[in-house]
Amino acid sequence: MYKRLTKKLLRYPIPRLPLSKGNGRYFFDIGYNWGRWCIAAYQMGYKPVGIDPNLDAIKAARRVALQLGVQ
Repeated sequence: MYKRLTKKLLRYPIPRLPLSKGNGRYFFDIGYNWGRWCIAAYQMGYKPVGIDPNLDAIKAARRVALQLGVQ
């Protein structure tokens, strides 16, 4: 879905999670694609764990996470 936007975005569209602060709790995202919800959770103090069956999505998520300094 986002492939056509590759190298055209000025910033990543990271949503706001409607949750309280994570305080180190885990956040699990099944079918996480490029990881936008995991990144949002990390920014709120969660330890995100993403699972996706698509290897290209996992590679994209890793690239984005590295660029944004997300573990």
